[in-house]
Amino acid sequence: MASGDDHIGALQLNIKSVVPIHDQLVAYFSEKIIAGHLLPGDPLPSENALAKQFKISRMTVRRAFDTLVYAGLLARRQGKGTFVASETSGLVGFIGQTLVSGISSELVAHLNGAMETRNLTGWHLLVYGAQNDPDRQLNCIRTLQAHGVRGIILAPAVLEAYERNIETLHSLRSTRLPFVLIERNVEQVDSDYVVSDNFKAGCIATQHLINLGHRRIAFMSGFPVPTIIQRYEGYKATLADNGLPFDPALLVYWPDHTVEPGEKQIADILLKGATAMVTYSDQGAIYFINRCVEKGVKVPEDLAVVGIGETRISTGAKPILTTVRHDFKVMADLALDILLKRISGSVDTNSWFHELLDVELVVRESCGAKNARKAMV
Repeated sequence: MASGDDHIGALQLNIKSVVPIHDQLVAYFSEKIIAGHLLPGDPLPSENALAKQFKISRMTVRRAFDTLVYAGLLARRQGKGTFVASETSGLVGFIGQTLVSGISSELVAHLNGAMETRNLTGWHLLVYGAQNDPDRQLNCIRTLQAHGVRGIILAPAVLEAYERNIETLHSLRSTRLPFVLIERNVEQVDSDYVVSDNFKAGCIATQHLINLGHRRIAFMSGFPVPTIIQRYEGYKATLADNGLPFDPALLVYWPDHTVEPGEKQIADILLKGATAMVTYSDQGAIYFINRCVEKGVKVPEDLAVVGIGETRISTGAKPILTTVRHDFKVMADLALDILLKRISGSVDTNSWFHELLDVELVVRESCGAKNARKAMV
């Protein structure tokens, strides 16, 4: 029998991250259990041991263990400790991408909350991170199927070759398990999905900057996935609606956040007259703002910036990020509702649920608006 202590050395917590330590612990142990590195009946390190090693509070560890117990992944034994649970009935799988940051981490928290709100006794959530790797995504499906899940909620991988997700969905369909796509859909395959109105997100971000007096507005793009394409189309449509020309020279393509934008990228859009930028994500916005600050470019004085997403990192930026809010709580609630209906067989198998959620502007500091406020456009 393996011991949780055997895996504690591989656990790395980022105390400075905007992602709470609780969520990092939940994601780590969830992946270890689902991948089979921790087996049913294996003991976990004690709360005191984890708290002491990582210099965190015992209460934080306890809350993380409580979450995993509720999810059916762990079980407590009076006077003996905490163990990997043996019960695997009534399981729902979630395949996200990066579980410790970004949208997938938001969805994990809200899916757990949605299950708790419904008091789904006997139903548990198994979480797996595919790290935007299509092969790993396929392995996630096989692993969850082997664990006997009754259905899967999938946030498809963000890939340059986005069509690789088609293979994933065909693999899912071959399992005959019901599934729901969340945050991103795959148009080539009929399926249930819950997504935000990304076209509107691009529109209201751009319109806000126009309302502030900007006329030369850049757009930061990434991989050509549906969410980014729709935000970009909203950006272009809003320029046209306001009689402003679209200038390809104001496009910044930066899909890989592991490669920092160079001084030339920042200098180029400023030389071309850009006074503002809409970015395809909060993460992209914050990385770009940080590089601007390093290069002596003031945000928002020299360049106003608006992100999209309203993820937890948006409030950690300096200046605090103006962004377009996506309601990940409602997204998680709807996706779980649809999946449970599919599992119960209570809905028509010849039709699909296509849910498009509204978005709203959250005005803070990075856009240069004098009075921070929250508004719908």
